[in-house]
Amino acid sequence: MMRKFFSFCGGLLLPLAFVNAAPVAYSGKVAVNGANFEGEARFKFSFTDANGTVLWSHSSDANASLPVDVARGHYFVLLGENMNPIPDNLFIDHPAVYLRVHFRSTAEGPFLHLLPDQRIASAPHALSADIATSVKLGSVTRNHLAPEVLADLNRTLSPGSVTREMLSASVRADLNSSVSNASVTAENLDPNLVRYFLPEISTQPVGTLVLQGTGSALSSSATGKFLTYQWRKNGVDIAGENNASIIFPDANASSHDGNYTVVVSNDWGSVVSSVANFTVATSAPVINIEGNSSVTHEGGIPYVDPGANATDALDRNITASVIVTGSVDVNQTGNNQLIYNVTDSGGNPAAEKVRTVTVVDTTPPVLNLIGDANQSHPLGTAWQDPGCSATDSLDGNLSGQVSVTGSVDVNQSGTYLLTYAVSDGEGNAAITVSRTVNVAPSGPWNFSSAGASGRLGPTQAQIDANYSGTTLENKITIQTRGIQKWVVPMTGTYRIEAWGAQGGSTGGGFIGGKGSRIRGDINLTQGETLQILVGHKGVDSTNDPNYGSAGGGGGSFVAKGSQLSSSIPLLIAGGGGGAKKYGNDATRSGNGGEGQIGQSGQNSAYNGGASGNGGSRNTSGAGGFAGGGFSSDGGPHSNNIGKSGFAFVNGGEGGLQQDNSSNASEDGGFGGGGGGMHNNNQGGGGGGGYSGGGAGHDHGPNQKGWGGGGGSFNTGSNQSNAAGVNSGHGKVIISLVTN
Repeated sequence: MMRKFFSFCGGLLLPLAFVNAAPVAYSGKVAVNGANFEGEARFKFSFTDANGTVLWSHSSDANASLPVDVARGHYFVLLGENMNPIPDNLFIDHPAVYLRVHFRSTAEGPFLHLLPDQRIASAPHALSADIATSVKLGSVTRNHLAPEVLADLNRTLSPGSVTREMLSASVRADLNSSVSNASVTAENLDPNLVRYFLPEISTQPVGTLVLQGTGSALSSSATGKFLTYQWRKNGVDIAGENNASIIFPDANASSHDGNYTVVVSNDWGSVVSSVANFTVATSAPVINIEGNSSVTHEGGIPYVDPGANATDALDRNITASVIVTGSVDVNQTGNNQLIYNVTDSGGNPAAEKVRTVTVVDTTPPVLNLIGDANQSHPLGTAWQDPGCSATDSLDGNLSGQVSVTGSVDVNQSGTYLLTYAVSDGEGNAAITVSRTVNVAPSGPWNFSSAGASGRLGPTQAQIDANYSGTTLENKITIQTRGIQKWVVPMTGTYRIEAWGAQGGSTGGGFIGGKGSRIRGDINLTQGETLQILVGHKGVDSTNDPNYGSAGGGGGSFVAKGSQLSSSIPLLIAGGGGGAKKYGNDATRSGNGGEGQIGQSGQNSAYNGGASGNGGSRNTSGAGGFAGGGFSSDGGPHSNNIGKSGFAFVNGGEGGLQQDNSSNASEDGGFGGGGGGMHNNNQGGGGGGGYSGGGAGHDHGPNQKGWGGGGGSFNTGSNQSNAAGVNSGHGKVIISLVTN
């Protein structure tokens, strides 16, 4: 490192006499390594006496400094302005006053004392007189030299470079008269001058850490003339180590560990280097595995290694340099090895460490049913098992290895259990899953009159014969007067559609009223009993082409309950009323009334029933007969027992006709249809339904001789109802919508 030389010169402008201590103007110049300084620098200013005692400084804080702008080496300050004031009579009380300047060229670093301190006098001749009278052998100092001599010294001074030629003529004369040959020694010179001739260490030795047995060295460098070196260990000279470097060809802790310095000397004195710590490490790196050296790991799960740490006497923490070889295959059971190695910067390897990772499989596969766990299957159709998927953390997809216990008999109604199982390659069994399969008829179930007609329902024999080979085979039991009893095969939502029967027709082209159609979705439970009555068409009046009164059509009923008398209505479709023909009198003839979609029976000459009751008729016995409702018969029956239609809960028979003609027959249809009446004051029968239709009557012109249609009822959702749409007998169709 090159040493920096600082030089400066300056001048003070002082009054000849000092009355008060006014600010003192000072102009100076400073150079660094022979080059004029440029920029802002930091300065400290003080006045001292000849012994160096400080008489004044710019600040009471010894560490405080002033920023001063320097341009091409020149700067200017007013000492005492904006500083500590200069004491009064300072220059009177102290005839010899010196200006001392400290300078720092950078923002940080030590302050340098700019030499020489400049003496201040009241007149220019004072300094010259003082020098002329005081020079003697060994007493010449920088403080005694004229400014031009100091300037020369500042520009050219280097160790060993002060010669007589550098001094002014007057100074050389004084020296020639007083300095003898070889009499100028370091002791004769001012200490401030001697230090320029001392050695200076430009490169300090740097401490180091080495591994035992390796070669190393400590080095330094210095500037100066006629230099000698002496290395020391722990402050003691090392014999024979007199070079700028000390070599350790084979470092050994017991011999070489210690604190080293080097002493650099010449004829002017010596300097000591900073301390360099030389440490000899005696061991290789050490690896420590994090966690256990033997690990059990579940297969199929990613493995995350906890790693290892490494320390070294030479490089300290070298964990980042640890190298891991080997891998862990989590898809295969067995042992896996991970090997850890590290080498320090000196090439010294650590003893390798090994971790054994044993991959095991203790996790069973997982089964998942495909499709629902509870399924309904139509009787008599092939069963296709949706199956079950299986996955394993190690073996992957095991669906093809799933076993099934149990079976489904599609030819026999019932509930069947299927159980699925699987194990992986390590014998881990999955938790079994099961599926319930309900085999039952799925419909549709079509209920009809089964070949019966008129006022009475079908017999068991008719049901068995007509339902053979259908979904209702062996599923229907006939209760009172032909009502069909059916048991719900499975729990679910069923769509029920019922059509009421048409009323009877007469000669002359007058037709009976058509039955209504009622549809709704109703939730039913497996094992519940439904009571189903399919209405019959009212009997036509065909024996007399001029006069006739036909019977009313029966309603179609679906009710829930094992007992007819306490059953609950679910869905009922009203039957149509019977037609009427009275000669050529169009005002007394007409088609029967249509089955209604409302709950009330239709009025004719007499009122229709409401709230599940039968319709009404003339109590005197004139006119046709009313239709029956769900809960009460058509009325009255006091003088005409069996003529009006019967209520559903009473069996639902159709009403008998009443006629003086032995060849007339106008009975009401099964399902509560009212009977017709053929003699004078005759009329058609009312239709059966939830509420019965009113009886017809033609006692005079413009009378309503035709019967009214029966009312309907619907408790289902997603309803679709229509009045007067069905001809002939009624029907009931039940379908499974969803289970």
